[in-house]
Amino acid sequence: MKRVRRYLAFLLMILIVSPAIGCTNKESLTSVATTTEKRAYILVKENGITLIDTSALRVVVMDMPKRELSKEEINGILYIREEEKLLRDTYLFLQSKWGNPLFSGMFDATQSHMDAVLLLIQKYNLEDPATKTGVGEFITPEIQSLYYIIKEEGEKSEVDGLRAAAIVQENIVFQLESLLLKTESEDVKLVYEVLAKASRNHLRVIVNALKEKGVEYNPRYLTEEEFKEIINSPIEKE
Repeated sequence: MKRVRRYLAFLLMILIVSPAIGCTNKESLTSVATTTEKRAYILVKENGITLIDTSALRVVVMDMPKRELSKEEINGILYIREEEKLLRDTYLFLQSKWGNPLFSGMFDATQSHMDAVLLLIQKYNLEDPATKTGVGEFITPEIQSLYYIIKEEGEKSEVDGLRAAAIVQENIVFQLESLLLKTESEDVKLVYEVLAKASRNHLRVIVNALKEKGVEYNPRYLTEEEFKEIINSPIEKE
């Protein structure tokens, strides 16, 4: 009889404890999922320069559903890969020309932006345009032309270099906002959103650097309202 009582007591203890264990696990999983969803995937320095945490982003992007991309979506990914290369090569040139630490920091950050786009290229087995060209060279004619214009402008003075950087930085914000409207793929949207956030931060940083030198930057791609909304808002950290 004692053995029966002990056995029943043991079963009762399991029934009491098991729901609690199940609840704890469920709460833990929910917490992890929420943390993943809320991750910004960006690393913001004190001066506003924003790198992308591609290791964390890779885990999520590769785990998201893979759908058949439209030709427009593929072209958008390849285009933005070259746009990010344009930024990186521009900052590399400006750093070598003027030695401003800001340009050096931007160069490092935009390399991480390029790496973020590379995640999509790898996931969908696309042909990477950045592997076919050297520094300052681009497959897309309009990007190549813009680089020549930016380089010529940036050679004049350090202030002109900052202005040139602002132009390409504003351009990529504009391009990313446009591309976000043209894709239904959640993984592509995520990468574009992270890039747009980092790029808006860099536009703020460059425009502020110009302002400190007494120079006002006037937008060329964004509307005045869109531009002011970005510039007058704080650095995005999440």
